Amino acid sequence: MSQQAPVEPLVSVVPAPEVGLNVFTNEIPPWTPGKGVRGIFGGFLIAQAVRAAQLSTAPTFAVHALQSVFLKPGKATSQIYYHVDRLADGRSFATRLVRTVQDGAVIFVATVGLQRQDPAGGTLPFRNLEHAVPPPHMDGKGPDDVAEASTDRLLFMVGFKTSTSEGFIEDPFEWRHLLDRPEGEQQQQQQQPAAPHSFRLRSMHHNVLFHDAGARADGWLISERRTSWAGEGRVLVEQRFWSLETGRLVLSCWQEGLVRLKDDSKL
Repeated sequence: MSQQAPVEPLVSVVPAPEVGLNVFTNEIPPWTPGKGVRGIFGGFLIAQAVRAAQLSTAPTFAVHALQSVFLKPGKATSQIYYHVDRLADGRSFATRLVRTVQDGAVIFVATVGLQRQDPAGGTLPFRNLEHAVPPPHMDGKGPDDVAEASTDRLLFMVGFKTSTSEGFIEDPFEWRHLLDRPEGEQQQQQQQPAAPHSFRLRSMHHNVLFHDAGARADGWLISERRTSWAGEGRVLVEQRFWSLETGRLVLSCWQEGLVRLKDDSKL
């Protein structure tokens, strides 16, 4: 069997029939961004909630939209359960509500939209991204070749199809996931070295639109990010991703988060 892609264990969930019908749970402990960070990696919850929703539909359906809310911090020491409610099942679209439960409390809720893929194509024409300057040369390196110490500089890690593990190659709709940005003082100090105070961020809402079901997790993506509004202790971040290889827009997302000074009251 081929070696697993590093992201695959993070996405994997298994049925938990002892808890209930359409309930899934994580196979490995939740990933935490590092020392000094409260809670678990938010992207862990997003990725596995999307995977649980995917498992409740036919393999011909792929995720096209996600709306989610973080309610409480998760803990790395307790099992997590994903309760999937089948809100709608149509010929072309399906909708799932995923309630993420830990220690009896709902910590994260996601509404996941899935669309049946047309094997013959049938998509409207699209315009590829045209580079104003030549793209960087990666010298044959893929995203998984980047040292772990450098990943705190990445704002998002986006996963679609993986091609490195047997069983994931043939089915382009096997899983979809979004990994959220790591939180923590170290990252905030790196991003805002000139700021007079250290900040803490906590995600509140994520809205994601998936544009390309065939995009891969083992290829480079180009990211464009901007912040269009901040106030009342909240900030809105908008981001889009293109495939470096094809120039095609693969994902758009909007994130609202709480912003507090380091020495302020709890979020």
